[in-house]
Amino acid sequence: MSEIHHFRTMPVSGPRSYPERIAVVGDLGLTYNTTTTISHLTSNNPDLVLLIGDVTYANLYLTNGTGSDC
Repeated sequence: MSEIHHFRTMPVSGPRSYPERIAVVGDLGLTYNTTTTISHLTSNNPDLVLLIGDVTYANLYLTNGTGSDC
């Protein structure tokens, strides 16, 4: 059995319940920068994360055109 994970949904928006921190990430990719981006994002403890775009299917591809062991 795996660990138990949980999540919380956003409350109904209102003057006192609007999210304080919103993270927006687009076309996250799979490069050596991906882990740094996710670590930075989670360290800021966002109330809402919007993933716009996609997570790439180009496994092990770096922006300089070479492969890497991510």
